[in-house]
Amino acid sequence: MPEEFELAYSDESELARVIRQAIGAGDYETVKAVCSPHEREDGRKVYYFPRTVEEFDNLKKAPHELLIDIGLGLWDGDEENMTWTHYLYPYEWYDCIPEGYMITNIFDEDLPFQNGKTPREKRLGCLPYGFIVGKKPEEGGKHEEL
Repeated sequence: MPEEFELAYSDESELARVIRQAIGAGDYETVKAVCSPHEREDGRKVYYFPRTVEEFDNLKKAPHELLIDIGLGLWDGDEENMTWTHYLYPYEWYDCIPEGYMITNIFDEDLPFQNGKTPREKRLGCLPYGFIVGKKPEEGGKHEEL
């Protein structure tokens, strides 16, 4: 379930002031915000921690059920036909991802992972990046085949 809260007033938080300015809200106007929950809602415990490029590459060939079981999340995909799926790495894997390893974020950008620079954000227990398997129709299949 998305988390709902009221944005702090401008004099309580510099970030709130900047957000209010960006959206055109007054310093003391009530602003309702909604964000993704940070913690897992599926109850899964992460028990596998890949450490090498080879292990991360092999994830792209693993069965869907296994990926879900070891804690990966689903961001987007063709769930009906399973022609493509965007998997997100578990939050607990941040320090496991090899330096420079290519990741795909939730904005479909492919970037090299940089420990300490790549955001360590948590959404439903997952990092906001991982990998895509299959072919996204609009991309002509730049990612791994299923």
